[in-house]
Amino acid sequence: MPHPDTKRFIFLTGSEAQERQLLECPDHKYGTEEDGLRELERRLANMKENELAFAQLCVSCQLQSVTTYAPILEVIGINPFVATSNNEPTEDTLVWPDYDHLSINRVRDICKRATGTVMWARIPLSIDEAQFMIKRAPSDAEVEWMVYASIGAGFKGIVWVGEAGPSKRIRSLQTAIERHADELGNAWQVDWGSSLDGCPISMIRSEQHLFVVLLSTAYFADIKKGKPLVFPMSPESVTARVSIAPPRPFALVSGKTLSETVLTLESKGESVVTACSFKGGGEMLVFRLVKKPGGKE
Repeated sequence: MPHPDTKRFIFLTGSEAQERQLLECPDHKYGTEEDGLRELERRLANMKENELAFAQLCVSCQLQSVTTYAPILEVIGINPFVATSNNEPTEDTLVWPDYDHLSINRVRDICKRATGTVMWARIPLSIDEAQFMIKRAPSDAEVEWMVYASIGAGFKGIVWVGEAGPSKRIRSLQTAIERHADELGNAWQVDWGSSLDGCPISMIRSEQHLFVVLLSTAYFADIKKGKPLVFPMSPESVTARVSIAPPRPFALVSGKTLSETVLTLESKGESVVTACSFKGGGEMLVFRLVKKPGGKE
């Protein structure tokens, strides 16, 4: 039976994650990779009932660590933003399709190696792990960007990293996402539409809703190694137009933003077009999904 924490979207503080993990950074705290594997297998063999097979991976050797440990764990915690990649998106990817971005390319590389294992994104709130990325503590908008980028990539949880807790703005984002925790924890990625104006877009669906995740291109636009990012203090509002064509027998009957703003849906043949404006790192649109009477998947 899957652990309950793998069936819902979850938020944890760093200390809560440490309390739940079987071990942390197995490649480095226990010697060689072989030593780490032996220690992990020992702990897996001695797990208590209802204990979660969960380990957090450090910022180095991430791809190899995911390849090694994902197949034998229920959950891995990882900061997917500490490195970059030049691997462009393939035509068949559902992880931020068509978005060739150095940080998102790296997220995609990690997802490919996770082999279906649940992943929780370690998101820095202070300079701790952010020093590998931007040499300073991230702004609220950058934290939003990382959260939305993770959800759009199929991550099922967030671990807040750093001594300082989330700001009021980020706590509000967490509360809004938690309203959909059960569905997001069981959602899967689909390719049901596109952005009409180039806004990065990724789609995931549950049985009852389609979630459309959008990213601002104002953040993480320049991620050269060793160069602190200069972020816009007051970027202009982003307006995104989205076209969605759910396959038969499904239909969208209503939509709203994560903050409960109702969206206007316009029918365009087999597609539905809507628009929204947002400031900050990104946005998520939530559409109610229904199956037309007599329809079959």
